[in-house]
Amino acid sequence: MKERRKDALKLLAIATPMLAYGALTFEIGGAASTAEAITKSVVTTLGLFGTVGGLLMFFTKNSLGLIETKPDLSPEELKNLNEAWDTAEKWMEEEPVQEEEPKLKMPS
Repeated sequence: MKERRKDALKLLAIATPMLAYGALTFEIGGAASTAEAITKSVVTTLGLFGTVGGLLMFFTKNSLGLIETKPDLSPEELKNLNEAWDTAEKWMEEEPVQEEEPKLKMPS
């Protein structure tokens, strides 16, 4: 099993009981104290985010399933990209050319 899936299972093992505890002990109408209400809401929120994140990690190969972290470039494409970057850096170091402002003629 891949390292990413192992980490996802660890996260799910921690977050799922947190979500269950928060959902099962949630009381509409108030809690016994403010600290208890804050604790339950924080545990529920962390459990929800952890469960969603764990499921995303388990079923996707990319970071959070949103972006590709390692682009697949051939050595030739990488060389061309480096040359383009060097050219752009040289161009940015050059002093900008000051253009003359056009002279406006007044209509007669």
